[in-house]
Amino acid sequence: MGEVGQLLLFLTGPVAKSRYYSYLATDGRRSLAYLIKDVVVQPVTPRQWGAALCSVCLLSLSALPALATSPRELYQQAADALAAGQIAQASGLLETLVTEHGESELAEVARYHWAECLYLQAEPGRALEILQHWEHSSTSASSGQHRERCQALTQRILLSLPHEPASLRLLEKQWAGKTPPQDLKGVVERAIARELAERYQRSHCFAQAQEWWQALLADSQGELRQLYQHRLHVELPLAWAAYALQQSDPRQAVSVLQTALASEHVGQHWVDLRFVLAEAWLAAGQESRAAAEYEELAAWAVRQAAPPPVWLASVRLRQAELLVRARRITAARELLQQAKSEHADFALAYEYDYLLARCAMAEIEFDQAEQLLSGVVAAAGGTQAEARAGWLLGEVQFLQQRYLLAVAAYGRVAELTAFPHWQARALLQSAKCHELLGDPARALADYQRATELNPGDEIVQPASERMAVIEAAQATFR
Repeated sequence: MGEVGQLLLFLTGPVAKSRYYSYLATDGRRSLAYLIKDVVVQPVTPRQWGAALCSVCLLSLSALPALATSPRELYQQAADALAAGQIAQASGLLETLVTEHGESELAEVARYHWAECLYLQAEPGRALEILQHWEHSSTSASSGQHRERCQALTQRILLSLPHEPASLRLLEKQWAGKTPPQDLKGVVERAIARELAERYQRSHCFAQAQEWWQALLADSQGELRQLYQHRLHVELPLAWAAYALQQSDPRQAVSVLQTALASEHVGQHWVDLRFVLAEAWLAAGQESRAAAEYEELAAWAVRQAAPPPVWLASVRLRQAELLVRARRITAARELLQQAKSEHADFALAYEYDYLLARCAMAEIEFDQAEQLLSGVVAAAGGTQAEARAGWLLGEVQFLQQRYLLAVAAYGRVAELTAFPHWQARALLQSAKCHELLGDPARALADYQRATELNPGDEIVQPASERMAVIEAAQATFR
């Protein structure tokens, strides 16, 4: 079969018929041109174009039902097409009804079903445009009857959009030619605006999310206004700050949180914001500012009626950590013992013991440190705290020159593959122990493993230097 024959078969097939129905709008002649333009996507010869025109004309005469003229006939044919599962045909008929008979009493419900057809045809963008246009232009008394269905369809469309950049761009297009987001009209536009705000926030586009939450807040009342105030002044800043800390940008986190705390709408959530602000100051190396924030939180909690708030346990932990860093060992021990007594049910209570072990090491109380760290390793199984405490347990043995016990402790950490940071450090120390025990072969093996775990880690250089020293010594004695 020649190329003309293949083109004729395609243009008279079911795919072309479906597309013809979808292009059936206000002008039958335009429908023919759209179909040819849509299906002939590659360069064609004059003979092919002639065949295309001929077959489309045959299609329009033989494959289509008689065209309806009145709104009721169009609506009935669309209903019949929908009942038969012919979504593209129904969509074309409904579009004709809406565009040619916009003043008809059926136009309003037809617009809703047209949007529904487009949604079913995987054209959510066009469907949303139609729903918005319906809300802005509808003035008939019956419009209120369809408003809830219109809003439900909008929500269905929005929920169906995958969380990906293409969906965000589709939503942004709904405001093409406007100045977002100053003027939100109707439930459809508000629903799209809220979806944009949420998707921007989930995509870490926090400045854009803030703009849309502000617009929604300005347009809301009552309980909805309270909800948007919470989203704008509490949830957004906390998410923004957490992401900034994750990206090693504590200064950004500080700026966001300080702005949020200046708002009068944070209510009791100021505690959450202040705690994360303290964490941000700590990450920025501003320990004195972090300590001041923790101290203010703790002082406020103590003034409240018993029992103390749950979050005070975390504040006490941070306060004790700062005291240990400042080598205020006596004060740290007193605070930790008090915290253990007041917060016995704290999920991270083993962290108190970890800090107490550090205090014991600072005062050369190795037996007590070993006992505390062994308890931490047992209590914190499967967490980074286990790896950290296990490594420090090896250090306790190393400082006492008990190298075989140190190798055993480091070896257990080296098996915790979920924590390569601590694995590498344990292997580095284990290799040093093997050197001191006169076993260069095992030392080389551990140094080699340490460098391979994470080539960009800071321990790679000292491990490589020790490997070079051992290899040079071995070469000398060959």
